[in-house]
Amino acid sequence: MYYREIERDAYRVCFEEPEVYVDNRQRGRSGHMTHAMVEFAPGKIIDFNANCSANRCCGHSVYGWVEYRIGDSTASRFSQVYDFPYSRESFLDGLWTISVVSFAIGYFPEYEKKR
Repeated sequence: MYYREIERDAYRVCFEEPEVYVDNRQRGRSGHMTHAMVEFAPGKIIDFNANCSANRCCGHSVYGWVEYRIGDSTASRFSQVYDFPYSRESFLDGLWTISVVSFAIGYFPEYEKKR
């Protein structure tokens, strides 16, 4: 049995019961800045999530930084959360708020240590 199903003439999409992936409400934060998940190596995915103020603009601002986790290709196991260094440093320096930027992709020292 599925949580929800969408049926069309040529296909059917089945959804399982959703799980809380990042519990921003519990930590008093918002996740409205960025969300991305990509495969960066065979069987390895990285997901980016926002860590933004829940107070500014009712949580709909980009006042914060980006965090990431490394996972397997099934998206069932993820590492601990790491701050995305360039994003966090820019936020703390007060220069600007920043999301994931293309030139920074590939800089993940926690993953490199495990290879």
